[in-house]
Amino acid sequence: MYTIYCKINNGGTMTSKSILPLHVGTKGDRNCTKIKCEIGDLIEGRYQYLKFYHPKSTVLLRLSNNEVVIPSNVTSIAGKWLISFISSTNAVTYSRDTFDYLFSTIPIEAEISNGLMEINILSENEKKIEEQQSQIQSMEALEKDLISMKFQELVIPDYIESIGNYFLYNANNNISRLLVGKKVASIGSYAFYGMQISKIQFDEGAVISKFEDYAFSHVYASEILLPRSLTEYGHYAFNGGGVNTLGFEKGSNLTLINANAFNGVTIDRLILPDGLKKFAANGYVFRNSNIRYMEIPATLTSNIVQGTFHTTYVIEDISLGSGFNVSCNFSNVSTLTHDSIKRMFESLLNRTGLDALSITIGSTNLAKMSNDEIAIATNKNWTVS
Repeated sequence: MYTIYCKINNGGTMTSKSILPLHVGTKGDRNCTKIKCEIGDLIEGRYQYLKFYHPKSTVLLRLSNNEVVIPSNVTSIAGKWLISFISSTNAVTYSRDTFDYLFSTIPIEAEISNGLMEINILSENEKKIEEQQSQIQSMEALEKDLISMKFQELVIPDYIESIGNYFLYNANNNISRLLVGKKVASIGSYAFYGMQISKIQFDEGAVISKFEDYAFSHVYASEILLPRSLTEYGHYAFNGGGVNTLGFEKGSNLTLINANAFNGVTIDRLILPDGLKKFAANGYVFRNSNIRYMEIPATLTSNIVQGTFHTTYVIEDISLGSGFNVSCNFSNVSTLTHDSIKRMFESLLNRTGLDALSITIGSTNLAKMSNDEIAIATNKNWTVS
C-alpha cells in the first residue's frame, strides 16, 4: 500500500510531504493508496473531510484517524482533480456541500494518469499561498509585539477587517506611526485609548466607515489624515487628547459630525471634511476644546447653533469656505482674532435679493471690528450681532 502524506497548515494551505508522483492503483483496487494528514494544532471541527473535485464528480471522504483511502470512483477518472481539506461542527454531505465550514484549505491540484497521481499546488493559487504565509508571519510578529508592548511602528495588515473594542486600551506606549490597513472597516470603542502616536495614517484605498465612541480618546498625535471612506464619526472619538493637525481626505463621505466629537481635545489645525452638511442638532460638538485654527466648508446646509461651540476655551481663527451660506452662531468663541473675523465676513455668500441670514459673533468679538468691516457682511444682506 502506498501512502501520501499531507500537512494541513493552520494558515489554510495543504502541502504534500511525499515524493511524487505516486502510484494510485487501477480501477476497483480500493486499498492501494491512502492519504494521511498531519493537521495543524489550531484547526477545529469535529467532522474533518478531504474533498475531491473533478468536472465529472465530487467525492467527500471523512477522515478516520486522520487518514482516508482513495476509492475507485476517484482513481478511475483520469485528469485533474482538486483536493482540499474541510472541517465543520456538523456532518457535511453531498446535499449540504455549501455548509459554512469552520476551516477550509486552498485546493491542491492532483493529476491522475496511467495509474499515477502527481500533486502540485495550483499555479493560480501560488500567489494566494505566498500571501497567506506572509500574513501568518506578520500576524505572529504583530502578536509578539502586542504581547510585549514594545514596538515603534504599528501596521495593521490588509487582511484585518475590524479592530475591536479596547484593542490597545491604555497601552501607554509611544509609537512613531500607526498605519491602518485598507480592509479595516471599523475601529471599536476605546481601541487606542491613551496611546501616544506621532502619525496616524490609513492605507490608500481604505474602506473604513466608522469610528466607535472614544476610539482615539486621550490619544496624542502630531498628524492625522482621516480617509474619505469614513461616514460615521463616534461621540468623544478624540476626547481629551491632543493633535497638531487633523484633516480629512478630499472627497470625504462624512456629512455629519456628532455631538461631543471633539470634546475636550486640543488641536492646532482642524480641517473639516469638504462634504460636511451639518453638525449635531443639539450642539456640543466642540465642547471644552482648544482649537487654534479651524476650516469649516461652505457645503453646510444646516445652521451652526450656539451650543456647537459650548464652553470652547480657545479658538483663534475660523476660516469659512467661500460662499458660506447658513446662519451661524460663534458667540461662545470670544477669542477670535480681528483678522479671522474679517475673513469670515468676506467668505459669506452675497444674499442681496434673498432672505437675510445671520452671523453671531458676540459682543467681545464685535468690539474688535470697525463699522466698515461689519458692513462687509451687512452689505451682503447678513445680520451681524
